Amino acid sequence: MGQRWQRFVADNIGLDLSPGDVAGHLAVSERQLDRIVMQHKGYSTKKYITRAKLKRAKALLEDTDLTLREIADQLGFSSEYYFNSVFRKHEGFPPGEFRKSVKQA
Repeated sequence: MGQRWQRFVADNIGLDLSPGDVAGHLAVSERQLDRIVMQHKGYSTKKYITRAKLKRAKALLEDTDLTLREIADQLGFSSEYYFNSVFRKHEGFPPGEFRKSVKQA
């Protein structure tokens, strides 16, 4: 299976992806996929998807003038509020603060 799961996540980052979506595409169980991702990354498939989305969000915040709503839409978050919540939970500050800090640097 190699790194096909990483390619699938990258290619579909704009969707509301779940571990089940990735597992279904690869024709393996979610449990098997989670074992593979854990072996390669040290964390769950769900966390891998979230990290991939946040990495892309940071790039969009740095390199574009897209609104937070537009970024949330592009990355498959159900709402701007949810995007803010996930970003803050994982990064420790909201995406607007991140954008301000990188624009000032």
